[in-house]
Amino acid sequence: MACRPESRSSLILALSVFVYGGCAETAMSGEKGRSTNAGGRASVAAGASAGQAEELPAAGDTSVPAEGGSFPAGGTAAAAAASGSGGAQNAAGAGGTDVAATVPYVYVGSTNGQISIFTLDAALGKLTLLKSVAAGNYPSFLAFDPSFAHLYAVNESDAKVASFAVDSKTGDLTFLNRVSSGGAGPAFVTVDRSGKFVLIANYEGGTTRILQVRPDGTLGASTDDQSPGKNSHMILTDPKNRFAFVINKGSDTITQYSFDAANGSLTPNDVPSVMTPAGSGPRHLAFHPSGKFAYLIAETDDTLTAYAYDEDLGQLSFVDSKSTLPAGENGDSNTCAEVVVAPSGKFVYGSNRGHDSIARFSIDGKTGGLTFIDTTPSGGNIPRSFTLSADGELMLVANESGNVTSFSVNTKNGALTQLSQLDVPQKPQFVGIANLPAK
Repeated sequence: MACRPESRSSLILALSVFVYGGCAETAMSGEKGRSTNAGGRASVAAGASAGQAEELPAAGDTSVPAEGGSFPAGGTAAAAAASGSGGAQNAAGAGGTDVAATVPYVYVGSTNGQISIFTLDAALGKLTLLKSVAAGNYPSFLAFDPSFAHLYAVNESDAKVASFAVDSKTGDLTFLNRVSSGGAGPAFVTVDRSGKFVLIANYEGGTTRILQVRPDGTLGASTDDQSPGKNSHMILTDPKNRFAFVINKGSDTITQYSFDAANGSLTPNDVPSVMTPAGSGPRHLAFHPSGKFAYLIAETDDTLTAYAYDEDLGQLSFVDSKSTLPAGENGDSNTCAEVVVAPSGKFVYGSNRGHDSIARFSIDGKTGGLTFIDTTPSGGNIPRSFTLSADGELMLVANESGNVTSFSVNTKNGALTQLSQLDVPQKPQFVGIANLPAK
C-alpha cells in the first residue's frame, strides 16, 4: 500500500503466485518509514457493504491501448516460482507441477489507475508492452488465482478491491466487479490456495477481510473480518492452506490464525501472535518451498529474519536474523520492501529501497538459517516489488523510479546478472508473471 511516513505510520507462486508490493512510496526521504505520495492519499473508511459490487462506467475501466511505446525507466514482471510475499501462493496452479506449455505474461500495477500488460522473452529478459487497462483508483497490488483465470487488484485510495477475467489467449483483462476491501488503504491482496477466497490486508485500517470468489471469478460477500493490529501490511495462507498469517507493520507483530478453507474464516491460533523487535516494521513474509521455514522482511530496521515453521500447529519460531545491507553500510535512509525465496530453496532475496539493491542470502537446508552473501544494484531507484520466474532463472524488479529491470539468476549460487531495462508509463508498484496456456 502507499508507503507513508509515520504520520500514518511509516507501508507472483512461490511457484504459485506473485505478489507483494505493499505500500506505495513515491519518494524516499532521509527518515525511516514511508513517504506520502504526491497529492496525498485519501483515508477512506470501508464504505460499501460486504459483497456490494460496483459497476464500472462504460467509459471507465475499458482497455486502453498504451500510447507510443516509450516508458519511464522501469517496469517489472514476475511470476514467482518461488515463495514471495505479494502473492506467493496464487500463481502456479497445482504446486507448479503442470507440464503443459505456457506463455509468460507480465502484469505491472501502478499509481496511475492502470495495469500494464507485457509479453516476456525470458531468455533475454525482454518485456514488450501489449496494452494498459484501466483498473480503478491506485491499483498498487495484484494477485492471480491458482489457474491464472482471474486477477484481483486493490484500489488503495478508495478502500476497494476489483476483479478481472484474464484472456488465456491474449493476456488481456476484462473488468468484472468491485467491492469494499473492509478497511482504509488496502495494501495487499492474495488468493487462497483453493482459489475460493480472496484475502485482503488494509494498511490504514489495520484490518483484514476475506471475500468469497464466485464461480465466474467475481467477488462476493465477506466471509470474515478481523482487526489483527496496526498497519496490517500482508495476509497469506501457509503452503497447506490450513493457517493464515497477518503481518502488522505498526504493531511489530505477526498474527497467527487457523484458516477454515471450507467457509473462509479465521480463528486465533493457540499462540495468537509472534512479536518482532520494537520499531522493526515487519512487512512481508514468504514460505520456503519445503514448508519448514518462513522468511520475514522488516521495512524499517533493514533485516531479514528466518523462522522455523510447525505446519501441524501453524506456528512460527525464531531462528536468526540478518541485516539486508553490507557490513558498515549506514541504513538511515533505507527501507526494505519485498522478500522472495528461490524455487530451489537454497536462496532468499530481499529488496532495499534507498540502498536500491537486491540482497542475496543462502539458506541452511537443515536449520533454515541465513548467510548474507551480497547485494546487487536493482537497476533503478526504490525497488518496491520483484519476482522470480517459475524455474528461478529470471528475476524481474519493479523500481518505483519508473523502470522494470530483468536479471538472469545463476541457480547454483543465486548470483544476479542484469539483462535489460524497460521504462514504463507509471511508477510501478507491483510486478508479477502469469504463465498462460500456449496457443
